Amino acid sequence: MQNDAAGRFIEAIEQIRKSYEKRYNKTFKGFGEAWRHAGDRKDPVALRNKDLGNALGELRNAISHSSYLNGIPIAEPRSDLVEAAEKLAESVLNPVKIGRFIDDSPVSIDPNSTLPEISSIISEHDFSQIPICSNGQVVNLLTTNAISRWLANSINDQGEIYEETAGVTAEHLMEYTENIDKPKYVKPNCPAYKVCDLLSSDARIPAVLVTSTGHQNSDLMGIVTAFDVPIILKKLEIKTR
Repeated sequence: MQNDAAGRFIEAIEQIRKSYEKRYNKTFKGFGEAWRHAGDRKDPVALRNKDLGNALGELRNAISHSSYLNGIPIAEPRSDLVEAAEKLAESVLNPVKIGRFIDDSPVSIDPNSTLPEISSIISEHDFSQIPICSNGQVVNLLTTNAISRWLANSINDQGEIYEETAGVTAEHLMEYTENIDKPKYVKPNCPAYKVCDLLSSDARIPAVLVTSTGHQNSDLMGIVTAFDVPIILKKLEIKTR
């Protein structure tokens, strides 16, 4: 019979394997095969914790194949590795949701906000993008890139802006939006790891907007940008000694 530490460790590792079997509708010979398959399928937890999972898999094999003394395995996992295995299992079975990391009162503008008003908000908060909402629902995302394109098209040969800025609205600025300015939309229960991967990809997504339905034209719940990714990953980090 295994001691408590070894038993907890093996149970956590087996929970991960069984969870991946259910998710991918596939039987794995062991944890290592399940872990590699999850990584190949771009599972965010497996990708972000690749080395940890590999190390825990090796330890699991050592415990399973070690000699026993009075029913207790000679190879006993350290307490921090037991806790790491349990936290990893929790991350796979019940991923932390992005809703835990968003501001309850995200800053936004409405379609009629003028350029001076928008510039003031962007300057005050050091934003690179800001959601446009109407009655609390997301209309679109305005980026400083779109504002720069408007500016480039609004300067005459004398270097003067030929359009009165007080009359330029967010709705007008949106005409200068390109595909690169388009955000992704997710629900508050979307796994935080998945949002971090979206913002870390080569697609150069300006922001992820968290809405009540996970789509545009629904209530804005929060916004996540590349600036937030290191902070979120730090909080999700599974540490060992």
